[in-house]
Amino acid sequence: MKSAPPTRRLILLALAALAIRLGYCAASGELGQTPDKYGTEYVLVGERLLQHGTMVSPLILGDGTNEPSCLMPPVYAGIVAAVYRIFGNRSVTSAAVLQTLNAAATAVAALVVFFVAQRLGDRRAGWIAALVVAVNPLCIIYTGMFWDTGLFTLAVGVVVLLVLRLEDRTITWSRGIAFGAVLGVVALINPALTIAYPLLVLWMLTRKGPIRLTPLLRGIAAVIIGWLVVIAPWTIRNYIHFEELVYIRSGLGLELWLGACPEADEARGRVFHARFPTLNPAEQERLVEMGEAAYLEDCKEKALAAIDANPWTNLKLASLRLVDYWAGTVFTHRAPGVGGWPVTTSRSVLTVLLCGEVLMIALGVAILVATGRSQTDVWWLVAIVLVFSVTYGCTHVFIRFRAPLEPLFAVLLGLCVTRIWPSIRRANGHRISDAAS
Repeated sequence: MKSAPPTRRLILLALAALAIRLGYCAASGELGQTPDKYGTEYVLVGERLLQHGTMVSPLILGDGTNEPSCLMPPVYAGIVAAVYRIFGNRSVTSAAVLQTLNAAATAVAALVVFFVAQRLGDRRAGWIAALVVAVNPLCIIYTGMFWDTGLFTLAVGVVVLLVLRLEDRTITWSRGIAFGAVLGVVALINPALTIAYPLLVLWMLTRKGPIRLTPLLRGIAAVIIGWLVVIAPWTIRNYIHFEELVYIRSGLGLELWLGACPEADEARGRVFHARFPTLNPAEQERLVEMGEAAYLEDCKEKALAAIDANPWTNLKLASLRLVDYWAGTVFTHRAPGVGGWPVTTSRSVLTVLLCGEVLMIALGVAILVATGRSQTDVWWLVAIVLVFSVTYGCTHVFIRFRAPLEPLFAVLLGLCVTRIWPSIRRANGHRISDAAS
């Protein structure tokens, strides 16, 4: 039986992680500042939620719009609106509160991965995972951004911890429904993890031992019920407004178009300035004239037509996006022929770190397989991170989209290091013994 966790040291680690994040935010000049050009969607949707009492389009820059929207997931939008109501619209205090919440979320994620890695491995694996998250650049540099990234990063870790805790118990209807409800809340924060929900549920239901069909089906049904109950109010609201079923957010058409538009292949560095409505006046005019719902539908139709007309080109672009996702390069954000290496020193360092992280995990998993020390849980984690990235290969990618997976990467690193290290020590011991003899 595992001993109790070192609570005091974990709390100190979380406080240190919090200080690092807020310190970076202050040093970069972002602390207390509201973004006014890039990443303003949650700012607009939050303040318009207070003004109109409903979620209104964050893509229309003028103040006159009251058109309902489901472009942004509701949870973080609600948080922004609540903070603005309490501390003032776009005030320094409101900005600092939101940034502190971002910092706290990823700092707590370091604690969560400690318990995940400890349950899958041992305490050493837990400490490695926690330390990796505490100092991970992708868990630090977005602290100043008003986005769901920090909260979503924490949510991914919490879901995996619940998977491991629930497998210790019989999955009754109530427990399955409760877990499904958690998945529903996570989807309302950011629906990107939904693609991996089947893997998470099957991992939980099959981890205890031999698979029995009846408990498996009962568990799946219970999780689906809990998930549907939580997302139902938002889904009904969207159906009333748009007369169609929308899963959490309606931005898929625009996301696809940003990955399939002509600039995506011909002038990759200009995609957003050419096609994103808040950055291009012509697109903004089209959006206002058509309305958000019609504009997004038009983007989807153009994207599907472009993909159908040039499937191999889009397959190439999807491959480049996956390289960018896993390696941290910028092949899909630089002009063709210019190269895909970041031009700034800090971004180049980040790319090296991200490449190194992925290579270390790949090498570690390969060694575990070769030495017979791999475990099923490692493969579940690998499958989840691979499936999660598929969405960004099909649409478009920023390095920020990698951040929510960092807790799982940290767990994999912790497991690989602690399982490989005894073999390295034994090998060194044999070499020393042979040299002495």
